[in-house]
Amino acid sequence: GAFEWSNSSGRAGWTAPCPSDGETRRYRFTVYALNQQLEAADDAPATEVLSILDATTIARSSVSGVATGVG
Repeated sequence: GAFEWSNSSGRAGWTAPCPSDGETRRYRFTVYALNQQLEAADDAPATEVLSILDATTIARSSVSGVATGVG
């Protein structure tokens, strides 16, 4: 069972990178392997979720990328 918290647009799920014209942004995507199911409220603040992740993570992997806005 996977769960998604709200992203910066206020919705759960994927929102594609969309920097303004000429603006460059860096993105990092991280997947966590946990030793138990994450227990947090649906509206838990990011700081609380990250604290729980730190306590339950047994492995993680990240990939980074760069997006530049084109008009």
